[in-house]
Amino acid sequence: SDFVVHLAAGTSGSYEDYFDSTVKGSALTFEICEKEKVKKLVYISSISIYDLNSAKKLIATEETAFDPYLDLRGWYAKTKALGEKEISSRFKKSSLPTIILRPGLVYAPNMKAPLMGCGIIRGGRGVNLGIGGKKLPYIHIDDLYGAVKAAIESERKTGIYNVVSDEQPTTRKIIRYFNKF
Repeated sequence: SDFVVHLAAGTSGSYEDYFDSTVKGSALTFEICEKEKVKKLVYISSISIYDLNSAKKLIATEETAFDPYLDLRGWYAKTKALGEKEISSRFKKSSLPTIILRPGLVYAPNMKAPLMGCGIIRGGRGVNLGIGGKKLPYIHIDDLYGAVKAAIESERKTGIYNVVSDEQPTTRKIIRYFNKF
């Protein structure tokens, strides 16, 4: 392969399953890419790693600190952060061109959890859980694909980039839109 896009992560099972898939799998992927001299590795991280309390105006930039309480956020967020740390510590010592993308909440037509991050479905209607005015950092699957393609085609050797839509709808707006259908 000339390019590798690594987006695998543990999403079920024990903590060891998450860790093996996401952290050990990332280390192994990097080693193989380095050994095979691929032209570029694109690692898909997650915006879930951020400590939004340290972000200015709750806007995360690539310099925003990782959440210090990832243990409380769940195994997915914790192991994505550890997987990214594994990749970034390796690319700093390697000649393997590596881009890390941190997408927001990815949405697509006909997805299984259309109200991810903002509510639940009860009786066929969306119900908001929490603050209705909370903005969510969404990214459409097609836009994420475009970001991956741009990362592959870019002349940049390394970098870390957040990938979110300019429009960040509130949970209230998403629930209202969902309930129209």
